[in-house]
Amino acid sequence: MTTKGWMIPVLLLATLACAGWLAAPWADAGYHRTPAPAPREGAKPAGDEASVSILAPKDGEVLTSAPVSVQYTYVKGRRGDHVHVYLDGNNRGVSGASPLQLKEVKKGSHTLELRAAARDHDEFGPRVAVAFELR
Repeated sequence: MTTKGWMIPVLLLATLACAGWLAAPWADAGYHRTPAPAPREGAKPAGDEASVSILAPKDGEVLTSAPVSVQYTYVKGRRGDHVHVYLDGNNRGVSGASPLQLKEVKKGSHTLELRAAARDHDEFGPRVAVAFELR
């Protein structure tokens, strides 16, 4: 093999590697990529500036009387219109403004969840939940 004869296969392999035809064995395992961080509760989803957070009741708070006053912040973003209110997994309606009152809440432990919703009621992204107890 001449001095120039070995250059053609090397250049061919280099070209294929750069073009993505030859992948490193670890490429499929995701080692070359930085994993995306897990979404946080109440965080803004990618591609939309909507966000929701519950100010009251605080997570783990013990309340002594009903109705339960819920205070929250909601940034509607491009798609947002209102929030859906869930208590213990059951839809309790919609809210367009804070504060809101949850009536007929029985004594015991509860989970309150707010989900961002579009005008067509599509729950499109941010959601936040807190646990509280009513004694």
